[in-house]
Amino acid sequence: MAGVHITSVRTFEDTVILNVAFDALPELADFPAENVRIRIHRSGELEAVPGRSDRPWEHRERPRGPEGYGGALCLYYVDDPRELRWSWDDGLEEYIHIVRRHLIFEEWFRRTGDWPTEDAPHGRPAQGKHPIRTAELRKDLARWR
Repeated sequence: MAGVHITSVRTFEDTVILNVAFDALPELADFPAENVRIRIHRSGELEAVPGRSDRPWEHRERPRGPEGYGGALCLYYVDDPRELRWSWDDGLEEYIHIVRRHLIFEEWFRRTGDWPTEDAPHGRPAQGKHPIRTAELRKDLARWR
């Protein structure tokens, strides 16, 4: 993947940690380069934790513990249709692309105050699922099925 570098891999009893560096895209040269730690748990769960916590984040979990452990990016809503969520069938490379896109969206939000695509609200809905609000996303969902 151009502009994406796995800078280190560490393995533990139940976790593999990939440190990933993302170069700024040529089209967005004034956006910062980013670093992310991707934790792959034995259970198959993944979480991507950005390297910088010194700026606001729109879609990121609140850090946990005394050292700020956690703070993973909210990449998709867990109860969204399968077509809108990542799974292992999509491959790790696709997950890394989703992380990169999310980092770009976060920087866009910091600069403009607008999230560049439809996004799920935080938390669980009172009943049912979060609605898909835009015709564009409904069309894409039908295409991806």
